[in-house]
Amino acid sequence: MFRWYATVLGRYAVFGGRARCRELWYFAVVHALATLCLYALDVTLFGTRAPWLTAAYTLVTLPPVLAAVVRRLHDTGRGGWLALLWLVPVAGWCAVLAMLGAEGQAGGNRFGPDPRGGVEPAPETVPAV
Repeated sequence: MFRWYATVLGRYAVFGGRARCRELWYFAVVHALATLCLYALDVTLFGTRAPWLTAAYTLVTLPPVLAAVVRRLHDTGRGGWLALLWLVPVAGWCAVLAMLGAEGQAGGNRFGPDPRGGVEPAPETVPAV
């Protein structure tokens, strides 16, 4: 699980390509746990009015979070700009979460090769559009 966290942090500015579902969700779990631990430390050290550590951690990890979300959307065949729906309360959050949880496209797509290492389907198995 921590390997995925390190992978996302290591690719903090990589908005191109694709990310596996596992990469994003394992990162999200570790990120949430780290945020909760830092908030508990903030409350202990500074009280509830000054969550300095949590705020600093959130700002530092914002670029890798955004990059991972964009790459995950790419894996499902969607453009990264759809991450902006997160700015729309409730309906946007639900829409983005549904897209992030969707199964990725098998084989390569316009954003890059399959991050699971899938094999490209034979041309005769690809449905005509």
